Amino acid sequence: MAAEKRNRLQQAMEFWQARSDRERLFLAAGGGVLLVGVLYGAVYVPIEASRRSLAERLPQMRAEYRLLSAQVEEMERIRSRAVKQPAGGLALHRRIESSAMSKGLADGITSITPAGNDLVQVVTADRPARVWMEWLLDLQRQGIRVHSARIRFSGKDGQARLEAAFAGAQP
Repeated sequence: MAAEKRNRLQQAMEFWQARSDRERLFLAAGGGVLLVGVLYGAVYVPIEASRRSLAERLPQMRAEYRLLSAQVEEMERIRSRAVKQPAGGLALHRRIESSAMSKGLADGITSITPAGNDLVQVVTADRPARVWMEWLLDLQRQGIRVHSARIRFSGKDGQARLEAAFAGAQP
């Protein structure tokens, strides 16, 4: 293999030396133009296309960055406010009552009793089980943890009674 390479190099040298000075000049100039064309097509054009694409996307990326930064600030503000809000006792009792009123369930609740500093017991009257499940999910979305829950079906068309204990969100 090495001999074959030496042989090809020897042939190329003989070819080059057999040419006149003018032919060598034209061959060298043609090779240089070809090299510049290949470099332009293989290196410069892809880099320029990539640069142009990034330049077009930059304003959108900056807007997304500003939006994300604003959302992070809002989350931190909400998180700092949530930590200051007492989770248990009377405040939790009011949050549960308020949620029940906003969902139109206040008349279906027979008792809301604070059970210690961080728990509130709730007992309800018969309502469709689906209504109580939706309310439990809504309370969890508000950051109120369901500590325990028992749904007792009364046997009347999906009617059920809820007995639950709630706790404030974990810090």
